[in-house]
Amino acid sequence: MHFVVYGIHTFLCLAALSDKILLLKLFHYFLALIFSVSYGIFNEIYQYFIPEREFSLGDILANGLGIITFLILVYIFQNKKRKKVTFCVRHKSLP
Repeated sequence: MHFVVYGIHTFLCLAALSDKILLLKLFHYFLALIFSVSYGIFNEIYQYFIPEREFSLGDILANGLGIITFLILVYIFQNKKRKKVTFCVRHKSLP
């Protein structure tokens, strides 16, 4: 559950950092990584102080793996989309 939720959180961070999904830069990925990992760590820390909840390093690991996996997937998808767009523009026939 943590894997998917933090992956979606990371995707939403990327969407918030860029006005157009095709214009994502490496800096956007870095910021999304920092924001998401920080949020996940602080979320686990505050759970330590709530009696019904518990702090878990396994949850932090699952959060981190979800974040990194989704960043890689978005990066791969973005680059395939960009290559397809530049290919279509380059080979477009002129009237």
